[in-house]
Amino acid sequence: MNPLTHTSRIHQQSFGKLANGEQALLFTLTNRHGMQVKITNYGAIIVSIYAFDKTQRLTDVVLGYDNVADYEADGYYLGAVIGRYAGRIKDGKIRVAEKNYQLALNAETSQLHGGAKGLNKQLWQAETAENSDCAGLILKYTSPDGESGFPGKVEFTVKYQLKDNNELCVEYFAKT
Repeated sequence: MNPLTHTSRIHQQSFGKLANGEQALLFTLTNRHGMQVKITNYGAIIVSIYAFDKTQRLTDVVLGYDNVADYEADGYYLGAVIGRYAGRIKDGKIRVAEKNYQLALNAETSQLHGGAKGLNKQLWQAETAENSDCAGLILKYTSPDGESGFPGKVEFTVKYQLKDNNELCVEYFAKT
């Protein structure tokens, strides 16, 4: 792929409708060398990363789906941000500040990766950002108190930056 000939390094398009009727978006970040990263605001999922292989051909190096409906049905967390908790919580029981909480179970005897409606199953708010050496995407989601049984409101932010040196930077933030 040739270096970019247009000014925008970020392209936004529809990625399909969710079962609830909301529209998911797909953002393509492209650097000056032609490397691309595609991210959807559904689940803050990295859908694909097109990097140059040893023969200098762009090759997708991420396992993923071509539409949002397949991500809605996905049980493998492909490319997704997971949580509120990463891993299994046995019997879905936690104790915080001397209080017991029962979390929603989505695995046989546990809660896995934040439950059936974890971060990977939410529609995030998106904001694009670009400068002279990178294209970026900032995704935000607020998990309300009680979501999937977890106590307290948490504001999540994930920042993706594709830099001209072919580096993808991902930063995660959470505020309670």
